Amino acid sequence: AWGNFKTEIRETVENIKDFRKETAKEINEAAKVADMRAKADKIERKLLVDRARLESEIADLRLKARESDKFTAEEREKFLIESEKLADNLLEREQEYLNQRFEAQKLENTFSRSNKDNLDKEAQAEAALFDIRTRRLTEQKALIRELDRIRNELAAEDKERLADEQKRT
Repeated sequence: AWGNFKTEIRETVENIKDFRKETAKEINEAAKVADMRAKADKIERKLLVDRARLESEIADLRLKARESDKFTAEEREKFLIESEKLADNLLEREQEYLNQRFEAQKLENTFSRSNKDNLDKEAQAEAALFDIRTRRLTEQKALIRELDRIRNELAAEDKERLADEQKRT
């Protein structure tokens, strides 16, 4: 009986050590989660004003790209390309904070106290990443159509210019 008691005590001590290690690990991981969320919050706060400004600039550039009576096809093409660069920059920054939130939630879900709500939050965070990518792809598709239209216009102008030059010679 004394041997069993000693074995049980050793096992209990080992279990307590394992529990302490796991708790210490979770405390460190919780600090990482907090840091990730703080970083995401900081990016999101900065992006709040920047997003409004960038979306305004993008809309202005896209409007100019449609004003064929005011701007040449080359200028309109440049406006679209610049709007694309701004939109890509905005997407990268949005993805950065959304990814921070997703990774933080995914890490938190490894903790022993994780539950259904935590899993739902992880799924929502991952879905937000897919949504932003889908929105961007939709925007890129529209931009490509607009660029193709302008480039066809430029090609027609080049063809017309070449035909005029050939008539003169």
